[in-house]
Amino acid sequence: MVDVSFLWDAIYGNRPLKEFLINEIYANRLCHAYLLEGPENSGKLTLARTVAACFAETKADVKKITTGVCPDVIEISLPEKKKSIGVDTVREIRAAVYLKSNDLDCKFILLSDADTMTQQAQNALLKLIEDPPRNVYFFLLCTNASSLLATIRSRAPLLRMQIFTPEELAEHLLEHSVDARVMKERSPDVFDSVVRSSHGAYGEALARIVKTEMQMNEAIYIVTDIMDALAAHNQLLLFQSVMKLPADRMELQDSISDFRRLIRDVTACRLTDGNCEYMFPVVKKIREYTQVFSMERLLRIDEILSQISASFFTNPNQSTLKITLYNELARL
Repeated sequence: MVDVSFLWDAIYGNRPLKEFLINEIYANRLCHAYLLEGPENSGKLTLARTVAACFAETKADVKKITTGVCPDVIEISLPEKKKSIGVDTVREIRAAVYLKSNDLDCKFILLSDADTMTQQAQNALLKLIEDPPRNVYFFLLCTNASSLLATIRSRAPLLRMQIFTPEELAEHLLEHSVDARVMKERSPDVFDSVVRSSHGAYGEALARIVKTEMQMNEAIYIVTDIMDALAAHNQLLLFQSVMKLPADRMELQDSISDFRRLIRDVTACRLTDGNCEYMFPVVKKIREYTQVFSMERLLRIDEILSQISASFFTNPNQSTLKITLYNELARL
């Protein structure tokens, strides 16, 4: 077997579960079926792939398994636009497990969203795991194992992914993710909110951080587009850029806050000849704007943004607020 210890090490936490599976594999006691329960993006698929990789004979086979392209590690999940896994999917599984293996001496069936199976599909799968072909292993990945038939639960030991506290997640994210460190430094409240809403799953927290960072970066570039339009006295570009601001109330408030941070940084840069700390992440633009905007104009922009911020409490219509913002900036 190939050394795949690096794969186990890459799975955050879950030490008792990892030790249990490693011992079962090397003692040749691996069960023919397991239920693997955990929140979305808690590492269930990664863990199941790692178990399969322990049976690889070459590094090339390990790479195929971990990237989901090994013909002997069959990955199945809820079909797109479907709410449940039907009996036809189980019939496809049955046909696949009886085919001769290619790269490995065994086969693995990694069934994600197993708890969405219809009762008919579960009954069909039950017949398969009651009398499985030799050297075929099933990992039924689910968020709620109690949704499965008791007969399936009685034939497949339940393994649970570790649920982490927000403090544990934050510590690991800040140690291993550049995106997490950037978010924590720039928007600590957003970082804490993302971590606490990730249901204790490391992968979910990381995915939310990346998605949120992308959204925040998009909003930041809209703000610089507005400033570029003001610098060029381009009314059409100004209107188009202001209209790109988020329609969501909270996101629009965040964008206005980003805008005010930029104005604060440009003002501070002018006053200190650049010897200051910046809150806005695009430093190149800050220095650029110091050459274009006078102090009087910067103070007027901040005054407009302050008035718009105050209007959030009296005017619930975001479209009206954006039109007001455009009209005020266009007069500068």
